[in-house]
Amino acid sequence: MMPKMFKINDASQKCGDVVQHAEQFLPFAHKKMGFQKPISINLISDPKNAKNPLGKTAYYDPNELKITVFVDNRHLKDILRSLAHELVHHTQNCRGDLGGDNYTGPGYAQKDKHMRKMEGEAYLSGNLCFRDWEDSLKGNMTMAENKNQSLKRENKTMRTKVKKISLKEADEGVECDEEKKCPKGQL
Repeated sequence: MMPKMFKINDASQKCGDVVQHAEQFLPFAHKKMGFQKPISINLISDPKNAKNPLGKTAYYDPNELKITVFVDNRHLKDILRSLAHELVHHTQNCRGDLGGDNYTGPGYAQKDKHMRKMEGEAYLSGNLCFRDWEDSLKGNMTMAENKNQSLKRENKTMRTKVKKISLKEADEGVECDEEKKCPKGQL
């Protein structure tokens, strides 16, 4: 028996619409992304974070298999796009792409080549998955089906590129500095 794949916790107690739409989106994303481990999603309110123009929107904890999404002062679509992005990180984690000595501290997307590729995949695949789901709801099934095939090809290409870069870096003997030895953080 397969465990329930999604657990949504509305810690904010004000996200009924988000929960409803996330419950529709999650099976679609699961089918597209193919992650195999259950994921817990926490929708939280953080007024202090919401006041920061460059505050957090969401993050993924690979050790806990948990996504946290900040919901204050955000459009429903923006919240769901953040969820889609973090689901790609979950998929990467399920594939084993987030293991190793990758730096995940401040500026990780600029300092670590592998993590930069992981972010690129999350932005591209997450947004396209969300868009395909949205288009499917609007009755653009043919377009969504075509995008689905395109997304599968893009995901395969992205994984191939990430593997080539990782292998190349391993062959080149890329050394880790002290920053890369820090414990796994949040993506």
